[in-house]
Amino acid sequence: MIALSNADWLLIGAIAAIHLLSCVFVAALAARTGRCPVAWFCIALVVTAPLAVVIFLIRTRRQTAGGEASRTASEAAGAGPVPSGEFRRCPHCGKAIALGVMKSPSGVNVCPNCRLVIDREHLA
Repeated sequence: MIALSNADWLLIGAIAAIHLLSCVFVAALAARTGRCPVAWFCIALVVTAPLAVVIFLIRTRRQTAGGEASRTASEAAGAGPVPSGEFRRCPHCGKAIALGVMKSPSGVNVCPNCRLVIDREHLA
């Protein structure tokens, strides 16, 4: 399951609001030209919804690619694999994390980079 941050939910809400407003605008234009506004609202709703999903996926993929690029660059610079003693790799973003910084105030293991919960089996 993908955990979404507050910024991601805000982006989803903004995209949905813009999407609905653009559909209303299309319906208003259709009504002004003598066409059925309800039909054009539905057409705009169906046609432009996949575009909103694509925009969100591109944004998410760029964030993931940035994490991959920085990890590859650090390994290429001679950092090598993360030592298994005090560090672990986050299973979500792949960055090296010191075991001491993973604890949140509530006691749950959280990656400081991507803020996702890390299960106990990934820490063993």
